[in-house]
Amino acid sequence: MILHLKERLQNLLNLGGNGPHAAPEYPLAPEFLTVEVAYTCNLHCMMCPRTFEGVPQDIFPPALFEKLIPHLSRFKYVHLTGYGEPLMSPHLVDFLIAVRKSGANSVITTNGLLLKGKVARRLLEEKIVHINISIDAGTPKTYEEVRGKGTFERLMETLAKFKVLKEELRPELFTGWVFIMMRSNYRELPLALEKAIELGFSRFAAKHLECALTAEGFHEALFDTGYVPPPEPELIEDLERTLDECRRIAQGRIELQIHPYTMSDSGMCLVKPTTNLFVDYRGNLSPCCYLNALNTKPYIQPAPQDQGIMGNLYTDSLDEILHTERYIQFQRDWMEGRVPGVCDGCVQLARMEEQNLLSRDPLSARPARAATS
Repeated sequence: MILHLKERLQNLLNLGGNGPHAAPEYPLAPEFLTVEVAYTCNLHCMMCPRTFEGVPQDIFPPALFEKLIPHLSRFKYVHLTGYGEPLMSPHLVDFLIAVRKSGANSVITTNGLLLKGKVARRLLEEKIVHINISIDAGTPKTYEEVRGKGTFERLMETLAKFKVLKEELRPELFTGWVFIMMRSNYRELPLALEKAIELGFSRFAAKHLECALTAEGFHEALFDTGYVPPPEPELIEDLERTLDECRRIAQGRIELQIHPYTMSDSGMCLVKPTTNLFVDYRGNLSPCCYLNALNTKPYIQPAPQDQGIMGNLYTDSLDEILHTERYIQFQRDWMEGRVPGVCDGCVQLARMEEQNLLSRDPLSARPARAATS
């Protein structure tokens, strides 16, 4: 028997109450907080939706972070990352100290080029729980094509030194190599996986392309986004052979996580917008990093008028924003099987095919589309 989406979501989120059919109390308490530590970056990646022209390349200000400190303890994880490179912020270690003192688990995602020297040592000393390093290649040529600039050999040298430091100070630290699978790089998955094993990574995660600066940018995707022609069956067959090779390489050596084409049993968007919060460096709070004032679906022109921002921490407290009818309605829509209007056009929805809840065309009207608040 197939459960209604609402029932599946309640089971998934373990909301409690009187069994799996109990109605949730709103607002649902978020568990994961992402803070955009920096909007500036030392790379210019081909799949990045960041806005460079006419936008300050800045960092998350300490005074704004102070507003979050009283609330950090309510989150299971605090992810210090964003659309820029977090290691470019001079305040990153101070933020990590605050997260550690709150009792929440700290995570960062970085491109790894600056993971060295005093910064690397301080990250380990401040008991960071998880470090993700985004590397979408197994050779120097592909790395520079994907990442725009930067040197693959120098990155490998930096990570080799970090491995030695980690084994000295924090051998238990969980590290993840994150590889975005695209048409132009997926054949290097086995090479990258071998390097991740050599460098002592805990996990190798192969993800699908989730964002782009233009609609045409989705031609690199290895699933049907609805914006460009889908990948050819022969290409997908070759990808599956490559992934099978990765499974053989990883067996007994490293944890391998391969993101699926579709969310066949989760019943919700990949970013779990009812339990996640994202705060950008300007203080805008949204339930998802893809609902962001600067980078929300830049491949849709003209840009959506409603960007999904729930409030701003400069003018309202976190609790005031979470108790607004706008935010509560957003959660209620997802929980009751409706896709909020502000999510229209997002390629994450193209991966939600279960029971044909959503149409294949991300720009078309959906059978379960909610009205925009």
